[in-house]
Amino acid sequence: MAVAREIIASFQSNPSATKVKTAFLATEDASMVKAFRDAFGAEVQITNGGPLSLNTKKEEYDAIILCNVLDDWNLIKRRHHLGDLLKNVLTALKKSGTLVIREDMSRHPITTIPDLTKFFDVFVAQDSEGNGLTFDFYTTKQVEDSLYSKQDHLDLYWILTRAPKIVVYEEKLATFRDFLDKTQYTEDNVRSYEWIFGENFISPGGLDENRKFLQRYGTIKPGAKMLDIGVGIGGGARQAAKEFGLHVLGVDLSTNMIVHAFERNQRDQDCRVKYQISDILVYDFPENEFDYVFSRDAIHHIPDQDLLFAKIYVSFLQVLGFFYK
Repeated sequence: MAVAREIIASFQSNPSATKVKTAFLATEDASMVKAFRDAFGAEVQITNGGPLSLNTKKEEYDAIILCNVLDDWNLIKRRHHLGDLLKNVLTALKKSGTLVIREDMSRHPITTIPDLTKFFDVFVAQDSEGNGLTFDFYTTKQVEDSLYSKQDHLDLYWILTRAPKIVVYEEKLATFRDFLDKTQYTEDNVRSYEWIFGENFISPGGLDENRKFLQRYGTIKPGAKMLDIGVGIGGGARQAAKEFGLHVLGVDLSTNMIVHAFERNQRDQDCRVKYQISDILVYDFPENEFDYVFSRDAIHHIPDQDLLFAKIYVSFLQVLGFFYK
């Protein structure tokens, strides 16, 4: 039930999502159904069944949860059929309803993570009346139960909501995440930055310069929690854990960058470091969650500076917490 509670807590943190009263769980696994029933509580009506059960539903559910459906139905490689499923999900969800997709990506090439994230983020369909349907991307996170108990850093879940309308970031670019991955942070550019700045880093000075920035905190308390905004390929987060004993959550919106962080933590097996794909202005962390907030060469990409710093000082940091950029 720990996984069910974790997933539910994550999507309930989204202030834009509708309150869940009805949910569909795409599984015939009785133990999984029980876990989500217990985690949701008696006030949420849960229906379960195969994904084909969604074919005839229209604006019926506040939440739809797909656990390993893409693997079980071989949809990761069959994108046309995956698109059909997503269209059915969007049709079956109520406006601002939530979709959760959980998959163990350790079974797939690492590039599948950014490929799927991009597919979900820019997916557009039409309902029977010709109205456009799409998602608002909320986050991609690691399943903590798998990370800590199985050392599997690639068991992930995506959280998306049915968007109230289709909004284009700018011409030929669907979202801000799409802009980052198709302009400055293409896969070739990310590899070039690392070649220039040193292994595991995409900022000037690499490992040694990053250490100087971390040392400006003064005395760092081992075991304290740090939020790394714009974590990139994760070198700074892993350094903070290895050299200073911090527990670090690295957040980035560019899937082309952060996928390298996922992959290297799967290799290094350091559970002090976690990553998630999120827009720092959108994801709603619990208040007073972090002792330190850190960011290098990322804040200039964030459009609403006032909102960012309000979230850092009012919400993210504990009393007497420290922020450095």
